[in-house]
Amino acid sequence: MMNVRNGLLLVAAISAVSAFSAAEAKQGWAGIAEQKVGKGGDVDTVQINNPRKFQSVRICVYGRAVHLNSFSVQFRNGGRQDLDVRTNYRPGKCSRAVDLKGEKRHIEWVMLNYNRRPGDGAPVVRIEAK
Repeated sequence: MMNVRNGLLLVAAISAVSAFSAAEAKQGWAGIAEQKVGKGGDVDTVQINNPRKFQSVRICVYGRAVHLNSFSVQFRNGGRQDLDVRTNYRPGKCSRAVDLKGEKRHIEWVMLNYNRRPGDGAPVVRIEAK
């Protein structure tokens, strides 16, 4: 059950995502999905419902720190690109931009393997592409 403090942290994380959106848009980055990180270790598959083709992707963290172990990008044509990251990200930080193999690609889903850092409040991970 979410207490008031956790609710406020989630609202703050969502507000932070909105604040960064304008600056990121100038760089060509578009938020294509968001996922709330569960307690402890977690693996989530996030469906991407965006008709555009993309050439690169990155993962951004808001609200609380996250340790990103790896992520995989599944393409609509059946191809897949696996990325081993093993890096801690503080709130407001993003992974490096990862160039997708081949021409611009339709992304079907992204699988995230991550761990939430200890403490209250749930981090939000945002998948961005351009």
